[in-house]
Amino acid sequence: MLRSTLCLSLVLFCLFCLIAPALAQAPGPIPGIAIEGVLVNWEGYYIEGASDYWAWLPPYVIMAEVSPDGAWLVHNSIRDTWWPTTGDIYVSQMDDLIGDTWVDLSESIGGTNCMAQWSPDGSHIVFQHSDIATWVEGGPYPCDEWEVWTVKADGSDLTPLVTTAMGGGSDASFAPNGYRIVYRSQSATIDLIDIDGTDHETIVGPGCSLDWASSPVWSRDGLKLAVRHAAGDEVEGSPGEWNQLLTIDADGNNPQLVIERFRPYDITDENMHYWAGPVSPCWSPQGDRIAFVGMNIIGDEGHDLYLPWFYPDSFDLWGANQIEMYLIEVDTGDVTRLTADELSDRGCYWNGPNTAPDNPEVTVDNTTVSFADVTGEGVTTVIRDDDPPALPADYQFCGEYYNISTTAEYSGTVTICMTYEDEDVPGGNEEALCLLHYNEVTERYDDITTSRDPDANIVCGQTDSFSVFGLATMPIFGGFRPPVNADGTSAWKAGRTIPVKFALADVYGAAVSGATCHLDVYGPLLESAGEEELETAEAAFADVGDTFRYDEEADQYIYNLSTKGWDPGAYELEVTVEGWPGFSASVRIALR
Repeated sequence: MLRSTLCLSLVLFCLFCLIAPALAQAPGPIPGIAIEGVLVNWEGYYIEGASDYWAWLPPYVIMAEVSPDGAWLVHNSIRDTWWPTTGDIYVSQMDDLIGDTWVDLSESIGGTNCMAQWSPDGSHIVFQHSDIATWVEGGPYPCDEWEVWTVKADGSDLTPLVTTAMGGGSDASFAPNGYRIVYRSQSATIDLIDIDGTDHETIVGPGCSLDWASSPVWSRDGLKLAVRHAAGDEVEGSPGEWNQLLTIDADGNNPQLVIERFRPYDITDENMHYWAGPVSPCWSPQGDRIAFVGMNIIGDEGHDLYLPWFYPDSFDLWGANQIEMYLIEVDTGDVTRLTADELSDRGCYWNGPNTAPDNPEVTVDNTTVSFADVTGEGVTTVIRDDDPPALPADYQFCGEYYNISTTAEYSGTVTICMTYEDEDVPGGNEEALCLLHYNEVTERYDDITTSRDPDANIVCGQTDSFSVFGLATMPIFGGFRPPVNADGTSAWKAGRTIPVKFALADVYGAAVSGATCHLDVYGPLLESAGEEELETAEAAFADVGDTFRYDEEADQYIYNLSTKGWDPGAYELEVTVEGWPGFSASVRIALR
């Protein structure tokens, strides 16, 4: 019954948006809304901070969301379909509210399409679809058969992600990494799935920390979700339930109460039960606040978390002055009322910069980006790249790779830190881990590692540009072999030919035989040649050039180094491997 009532509420809500007059016009240009602290509710008007600034979109544009770069709008419109359908999903330029640049993303699949949301980088859109095209009293209703679909922002790759055969889904949104999607299934579980349809799991449902929840939304670091939950109880002898706003970890565990209010069962209007709130949460770009919708969350005497008996048994569906937006500080619980208008505020999303002079650090999943100096605010995205450029031979991927970018203005270096799980390290050799950055100019990876902490499971590096970053294990240098002593104590008579030998292995211990290894010699150095006993081992012939040969029988690389004509003194021998970023090994020898 509740689902049917809510469906009909959405029908009437869509019709209201269609016939309502434009009560006021925007006092400023529409593109200006893509700034810090701007909320956009489903009815299409904008709210800046806690002010009353708002402007109507055309009445046939509903459920609008601004793209991450502030240039585009994705919305549900009934312009071309008219009542009693709820229309299609459109993308349009922000300054085009008439329709000249509108692109219908869902025209080819028909039915009902709504609740569109952008991916963090603006490349994809996720939305709800139902083959049922009209809202007719008595049903069936589109909300009986919701599916989750994705489409690229240019209209290509229209794809069913969660079909009715898979249990259906709604309330879908992208994780900050742009790859994972959360949604509520038709059986009231909260599920996760990758954009390619793989790695499907249920995190809220029977057998989980929570057995039921709805309205899941990601925190801006991708580590938590905010959800709506209800728990039965009795207050002052009145049976009812607590309508709760919770946060949970991204795996569904560790539920934490943010705010709740009690609603007696004696209030029979089911819409009122739902919109009493808190519902429809959305996180701030910095992740420290959550906006939500509710009825009179704050009264004249402060927090009014109990829905009292003097409330009417039913209410005007359009809320008059009852359904409003609120803001809560996650750490302190302080609540602020954001709207005080004559419209019903049914939902929100929050668009704005996550990087600013006073907020120079952004975390998504296991990756933290720290700017030395932010001079202009902007949006930093950390998008999972499931098909990164190939690693050098004999390097092994460790965990996920991310494409990092920013629109913020900054100077100086940027520190990238990535954490990892022990089980993700190939071969278990944490000392072989390095942080790689793909250089789009050279089309090769650079090793930017500056620190490695195996105890804390974190590797950091520094960069001054952005592209693909990730952890990898490099091959292991097996040490220089006799007659060259690895501790640098070997000495020869000048003019001798010295056999330089070493071995390489991958992190699993298998010999690496196909590397192209080069030898560089520096010296004589300004230090003593020492007094160690002279080595007698000498090669029969000298190699030409600087490239090592591979000895299959001994599983080692070898280069016969001629010292003919060299002056006595100390020399440093350095081995590098072609195409291996950050790899080198060196040893010292002496000639007398």
